[in-house]
Amino acid sequence: MLNVEPRRDPENTERRFLQTYFPRSDGRVLDIGCGDGRLTRLFARSPGLGVGTDIDMDELWIAKSTQSEAVSAKVCFAAAAGEALPFVNELFSMALFSWSL
Repeated sequence: MLNVEPRRDPENTERRFLQTYFPRSDGRVLDIGCGDGRLTRLFARSPGLGVGTDIDMDELWIAKSTQSEAVSAKVCFAAAAGEALPFVNELFSMALFSWSL
């Protein structure tokens, strides 16, 4: 059996949609079910902060280990389920929930 990497938005449709309808902000963006962190990092390129959560520890490890040093100061990842987020007193400008179902 071949180990083939899944095709994730090869035409950049998702990225174009998000950039069109959810312009980058200087606020904090929460990415629920962030997986490998690709969208979290996309929004962290703006002046704000990207926070990614996921329950899959392997995906979180990939997210943390594949980010560049330039982005690492603006992105953080946490193990958390969408229905039990650990951000009691924190505010976010936007929340994403993409590719998680």
